[in-house]
Amino acid sequence: MAACVCNSGFVISQHLGVQCVYRASPYDTLDGSVKLGEVMGDDGLAIIRRGHITQINIMGQPVASGVIVLKTLQTSRKISQEKLDKRFRNECSIWSRLCHINIIPLLGVWTQPAAKPGDPPKLPSFVAPFYKFGTLYTFIDANRSKSLASVPFRYQMVTGIYNGIAHLHSRRIVHADLQPSNIMIDDHGRPRISDFGFAKIYDEFGFTSSAPISKTRYAPPEAGTDAEKGLAQAESIGGLCSGGKGSKRGDVWSFGMVALLVIGGYEPFWRTPQIELVRQYVKGGKIPAKDHYEPITDEVWTMLRSCWVWKGSRRSQITEIDITCISNPNPRL
Repeated sequence: MAACVCNSGFVISQHLGVQCVYRASPYDTLDGSVKLGEVMGDDGLAIIRRGHITQINIMGQPVASGVIVLKTLQTSRKISQEKLDKRFRNECSIWSRLCHINIIPLLGVWTQPAAKPGDPPKLPSFVAPFYKFGTLYTFIDANRSKSLASVPFRYQMVTGIYNGIAHLHSRRIVHADLQPSNIMIDDHGRPRISDFGFAKIYDEFGFTSSAPISKTRYAPPEAGTDAEKGLAQAESIGGLCSGGKGSKRGDVWSFGMVALLVIGGYEPFWRTPQIELVRQYVKGGKIPAKDHYEPITDEVWTMLRSCWVWKGSRRSQITEIDITCISNPNPRL
């Protein structure tokens, strides 16, 4: 089983087989003493907990120990066990094949032991490193007046997010839910894209997304419409993708809105608290007003606007977005 180090302090398997992981093969699961901590998030779809693992074993060899984050999918009356199993397998398949400095690494899968013999098995949890800086949004909000909020540093962060999305798309993976809450900041101040629960893989039959991004400030105008399905079908090869929600060009729109938050300091349409009204603006062709944000150069604004082409089929691919205006090989932190 090949492995790679993604600058996280852990060794990550790069070729975890979906079936092997889901069947809790000793080669792919994390075997160690885990102490569960406080709940960090609960969106109704998954519970995010902080924890500590005393030892991570991969292929029977001790690798590391430290603070971790565990993501456990939630059961509900609306979701059958079959659908939950499929969602778990899909996210495993996508996440485990990624290894990039701007993607949060999947360390493996851990299953909480049953409290007593005969109890039903617990749902497995995804295990990822814990990053003390938290999400992109909380990081920016906490550092508005500090040196970490300098323009060169913001440009570096946007470049990192861009590189992460470009890596996903190069692997024919669509994120489909890019927003600040799904981007973590590691201990070195680097952005790392996370949460692949709604992502999908082109060229693999049966992968779809049902992401709720259509209800966020970062969603493209076509989100949740037939136009979005058309984009997804056009981007797939040989019709193997079943045309679920999310597209590469939709990710580009979302990237532009996330970049606006990082560079401009505030969320898209931040003066409008009602999300429903924001969605009406976007669907009607409106984009954020430049003068509502911290100073943004004309070159950078042109770059952002290139992400916000209203008609998805005319929007650029991520690698066609010119980010030279924010490139800085030696940003000062």
